[in-house]
Amino acid sequence: MKQVFRGYPQALAAAETGRKLMPYMVYKKDSQPPESGNAGRRKGTESEYLKGMYPLSVKRCQCLVEEACDRLDYSGSPMYDEYPDREFLYRVRDQIMKNAQDQGMEVRQDLTQVLLLEEIGRRRNTRG
Repeated sequence: MKQVFRGYPQALAAAETGRKLMPYMVYKKDSQPPESGNAGRRKGTESEYLKGMYPLSVKRCQCLVEEACDRLDYSGSPMYDEYPDREFLYRVRDQIMKNAQDQGMEVRQDLTQVLLLEEIGRRRNTRG
């Protein structure tokens, strides 16, 4: 499965190859101040921008978290329960950790848990 990085892929590619990006290469060309009617879109854009500033190891872990959440993003998913089950969240985190180890990545359990909870919270807010 191809890894998809949501945010600024040129920053991820540059970090992996060791190239240095000039400041104008990191920002979108169409960056304009959001209008008041686009508050929801603005939050999403800010979130993506901030994700683009994560350290490389965290970006890789975030990609795995997003893939796991993509698989769980369906109607009736336990991810959208009013109070998600703690054991369910631990199982998802453990699957992400296993996928990371299979790919030769070293990720921390606490970091993976935080990224997972943030991604689930983001999806719950945009869906509801």
